Amino acid sequence: MQAKNTKSLFHFLTEVMSRLSDGEISVEEAKAQAIVAQQANNILKYELERARLLMQLDIHNQNQNFKRLELREAESTAFDKTNV
Repeated sequence: MQAKNTKSLFHFLTEVMSRLSDGEISVEEAKAQAIVAQQANNILKYELERARLLMQLDIHNQNQNFKRLELREAESTAFDKTNV
């Protein structure tokens, strides 16, 4: 699976449904693939929420009456440097 966005993820899921109805894969295999697809969807939702938060922070930081806030880049920080 090489889904890169919601459109390709949806295409993958419709392929799974088609293969299941044609009897090419078992119900258990279809369930396992659906679980993996759901995890991919969770990551897409996370990215959308993160983008929304970054936009809100930008608006917040443009107001001179508010303290400037920064979002820590947890994904680019090594786990052993969590105090940074």
